[in-house]
Amino acid sequence: MAVRVRVTGLEAVGATKDRVRQVITAAILDLDTDLKVRSPKDTRFFVNSWQAQANGSPAPREGFAGPERGNAADQATIASGIGGVVSIVNTADYAVPLAEGHSKQAEAGWVESCASRLQDHIDRHILESRAADGK
Repeated sequence: MAVRVRVTGLEAVGATKDRVRQVITAAILDLDTDLKVRSPKDTRFFVNSWQAQANGSPAPREGFAGPERGNAADQATIASGIGGVVSIVNTADYAVPLAEGHSKQAEAGWVESCASRLQDHIDRHILESRAADGK
């Protein structure tokens, strides 16, 4: 199961790849938190099966879900670039039914709701980044 989100507005961050990487990484980690908080939790397998992909390039499985969360976010940042597409993927066999609301723990459409907030997270981190620079 995958949900794709087009990333825009990163040119407002500034010209450095490091700054773009910081903004996208922070936004993807916010999305990761949203997904994990809202995921049904009968087992931890589903919660820990989230991955980030950018423009079709998969992040390492241990990155987005595991202790080294920054790895997946960093790969997604590098691959997405300005105006790229970030895909949020859950590899559990039963991900689609859970996303469609077949669990009493999560309503239908919760994954898309979380994914739609990625641009909000990006916009917030852009503002924070510019404020830190005094702009």
